[in-house]
Amino acid sequence: MAEQNMSKQKPPRTPPTARAAAKAAKPTPRAAHSPSARPVASTTLPRADQPAPLEAAVQRLEASVAELKRERDDLAARLSSAQAEITTLNSARKAAIDRIDWVIDSLHTALQDKS
Repeated sequence: MAEQNMSKQKPPRTPPTARAAAKAAKPTPRAAHSPSARPVASTTLPRADQPAPLEAAVQRLEASVAELKRERDDLAARLSSAQAEITTLNSARKAAIDRIDWVIDSLHTALQDKS
């Protein structure tokens, strides 16, 4: 029975200073998110054949700007063309209305002359 009690006994407690050192070595959830616990970015320079990430982003943005300018110019040209067509159609509509008015006036005049 004494042997059973001895096997169930807890291991001896470590002194407080050893526990504090072990606790400090373990990362706590708060310490895991602190700036000092984050991995440090690589300080290696990019290879000569590859543009730096910032330069690549600038190139992508410049390409997007150029594409948007082309699209803007195309849309401006289409707008001018559509406005010219609208002006032509309005002129044709006005001419048709004027002819219809002339025909109606001519018919009224012809009917009045017969009466």
